[in-house]
Amino acid sequence: MLDFLSCFGNAAILLALSVLFTAWLAREAGVRATLAWGLSLALCVGVIAVLKIYFHGCPRPEFGLRSPSGHAGFSLFVYGAIGVCAARDEAGWRRLLVPPLACAWIAAIAWSRYALHAHSVSEIVFGLALGGAALWLFLRLAAPLPVGRFPFVAAIIVAALLTVLMYGTHSSLDFERWLGRLGRLWRPWLPLCSRH
Repeated sequence: MLDFLSCFGNAAILLALSVLFTAWLAREAGVRATLAWGLSLALCVGVIAVLKIYFHGCPRPEFGLRSPSGHAGFSLFVYGAIGVCAARDEAGWRRLLVPPLACAWIAAIAWSRYALHAHSVSEIVFGLALGGAALWLFLRLAAPLPVGRFPFVAAIIVAALLTVLMYGTHSSLDFERWLGRLGRLWRPWLPLCSRH
């Protein structure tokens, strides 16, 4: 069950949701918001990937850092953006219910990573901080976001279907393993690793 919950934070699923979110932004919010999303998405994924490579090659056990949680950070960024846009709907119930539901969903995915012993608390907090910074950048650059009907239920259904389809096959899409190999391969050239 925890593994299934954690799968909702898989990079392949979140990238697919990001493509759908990009299409919605392009239609409803225009060029500025779409470019802001693309830039923030690239920074979120890129910074997390670079830090994963670095910390796999040069872990910092004194800080409890082996690899920042990409599931937590990327989930906060994508599901957070979906939650913010869905909460801007004119229907009052969405404004009240969506933000706490989105926060609970992100927290559940982050907790699943800890419960599965995939990450330490500090790695999860680090990932959440990175995802939060990327979300803040998107909201800052894209403002004002449109008020309109965001297909919130459709986004959740797509995420669930992708998770069901990918569940059990995610080992072939294990970006963490690939980034870990890169980090260990590049370890001799990573700065500040000579003392460890």
